[in-house]
Amino acid sequence: MVRVLVATLLLLSVSAVQGRKPDCTRIKGCSSCRLARVIGKGTQLLCDACDKGWTLRKDGRSQTCDCAAGWAMSKAGDCTLCTKGLFCPGGDAVRNPGNTAVACPAGLTTIIAGAMSQGQCFTQPGYGRASTTSQDGQQAVSAALCGVGEYNGGSNTLPCQKCGAGLTTVGRGSTSAAQCLAPPGYYFDRATVSAKRCQKGTYSPSFSTSSSCMRCPADASTAVEGATSPAACVPVN
Repeated sequence: MVRVLVATLLLLSVSAVQGRKPDCTRIKGCSSCRLARVIGKGTQLLCDACDKGWTLRKDGRSQTCDCAAGWAMSKAGDCTLCTKGLFCPGGDAVRNPGNTAVACPAGLTTIIAGAMSQGQCFTQPGYGRASTTSQDGQQAVSAALCGVGEYNGGSNTLPCQKCGAGLTTVGRGSTSAAQCLAPPGYYFDRATVSAKRCQKGTYSPSFSTSSSCMRCPADASTAVEGATSPAACVPVN
């Protein structure tokens, strides 16, 4: 009996306010709203739908429009498309009440405007990406500077790529396979994209992409393979 009475009172209360045209502009970003009588709170303006770039706050009350995923709150208080280089998870009463954009972890960036999650953070040149998924299904990404002998051109979700066998780079953070070089004492074998040791009678003093080692004078040779200096060329008895 009590439930029937409450339901009847609610119906009468709602009917009483249905004739009043609500002012949806009172709720920022709201495109469709209604007046409703809430027990203990009187008549309240409730939003049913939000403008493009906005979404109803998921708090069970439907009284606020937050920025939708891919959008962030501007200084003027409007939801604008997320800036390239950042990601925007959307507004949330608990996790993101300020409807702000979020920077990617160091070494990562987004490559389009409107990115919605950290999963859209791609590598910057010279970095490799790693990704982990927690038990609750949340994805987290991170980046690390490519080490010696590695490279990454960026704008991808790949880890750093290794140079060919025996090849290396002169430092960390290389951005291209073209930076993979044969070390001193080796030459660059283009057929196999690898480094091969200089034969006796030849040497290579520096990192290079040369396809051959330098030869000793005609009357000299090296004692071993992999010589790195012309000083290794000694007269042949």
